[in-house]
Amino acid sequence: MRNRWLAAGALCALAAAVVYVLSVWTWTGQVVENRALDRAMGPGPATDLALAALSLVGSPPLILAAFALIALTGALTRTASARRRVRFGVAGAGVAMLSVAITEVLKYGLPRPLLDDAGAPLHNSFPSGHTTVAAGVAFGLMLALPPRLRVPAMLPLGAAVALIGGLTVLTGWHRVSDIAGSVLVSAALFCAAGAWLGLPETLQKGESRETPDTP
Repeated sequence: MRNRWLAAGALCALAAAVVYVLSVWTWTGQVVENRALDRAMGPGPATDLALAALSLVGSPPLILAAFALIALTGALTRTASARRRVRFGVAGAGVAMLSVAITEVLKYGLPRPLLDDAGAPLHNSFPSGHTTVAAGVAFGLMLALPPRLRVPAMLPLGAAVALIGGLTVLTGWHRVSDIAGSVLVSAALFCAAGAWLGLPETLQKGESRETPDTP
């Protein structure tokens, strides 16, 4: 199973590279994305609300609080045999933090050639930092949460990531490929953590569920 997780992580990393090359290093990719960005962005009440929401997502104190929440989620849950799940919280927080760190390095290190003169202003925005915060926290929580809560959490967490990504496009901060790149970076780290943790979690005989920690 470990090899499957590693293979999945490698595929996510490869997919992120392909998205970057096709969207940034081809004339067609730049034209399509820049035109879509031009149509999506614009002043108005919706944009103002989007900017306000994104300012919260990018707030360093809230980001640090999210990292701490992930770690605590793992530390404060136990298996039915009373084993603490500290390493799942550590792995989840690590996925979130590394996602943000790697994204910042890529965003400022990757070049964006000028292939579309009529497009959006020339600056590299791949991947999206705000979307990475949302995706990294979502994937981190998926690791830290007890197994029985992971499936129910997938829909709201996925919706939150999609919403944040959409807001960055609405404000003109990022292109669609930036959103995809962010999710793929976080997904690759999630898979690496899954390999390290040995997911799926195995239950000992008699165990059927995860229970919260009690005094």
